[in-house]
Amino acid sequence: MMDFSDMLFKQWEKGFSTFMDQLVRNQAFLAQMGKLMEGSNLFRMVVDRSIIKALESVQLPTRKDMEDALAALRRIEVEQQKLATRLDLLQDSLTAMAEAMATLGRLAVDTAQATGCGVPEETGKAEAAPSTPKKKQKKR
Repeated sequence: MMDFSDMLFKQWEKGFSTFMDQLVRNQAFLAQMGKLMEGSNLFRMVVDRSIIKALESVQLPTRKDMEDALAALRRIEVEQQKLATRLDLLQDSLTAMAEAMATLGRLAVDTAQATGCGVPEETGKAEAAPSTPKKKQKKR
């Protein structure tokens, strides 16, 4: 069973729907709304230009300047990430090469000593390279 407020709302909804339907089919109303929208867009363009000129005159960045700066920062960040990845790969390669050189040095000394080529013990001591290069400590 419907109470009075539900009936009142249904009646209002029906009347409002009828009114809006007639309004949006009225050509004079639509023409005026079109003119109003055009005027509003023109006003916004004038205001936007005025704001841009005002910001430029006091040497403040405009929205476009900020968007361009943000796009440039994003490009730099992507490039930095690519370079960091490449640097990590190079560091890994250099570490592997240093370890391989140390191993080859030890093998050469061992082979020379085994064959009696006369390589003194202290000359043939090849030290293994550290697995990761040491980073400089920041002074505080």
